[in-house]
Amino acid sequence: MPNSTDIQKQVDTHVRRMLEEEAQLSQRIVMLSTFISGADKFKQLPAIDQELLAAQLFVMQSYASILNTRLRLATTAGVTVPLAN
Repeated sequence: MPNSTDIQKQVDTHVRRMLEEEAQLSQRIVMLSTFISGADKFKQLPAIDQELLAAQLFVMQSYASILNTRLRLATTAGVTVPLAN
């Protein structure tokens, strides 16, 4: 049976992975948002591609919101969030 230290390490690792995922997702959201809002290349794309990229951005933002809520719940529950590897 795992002890509380082992369980805390597993939880910390899980939270660390969520934090890394959140950071990567945020970067991708910024890049896609910038592309959609200001790139001439975006405006030259066929309408269906523009619509699909806009839908993709919406889903990515929704996913980021869910991930943020999960992180907030994990940290509110007293989970230790590691700051470094």
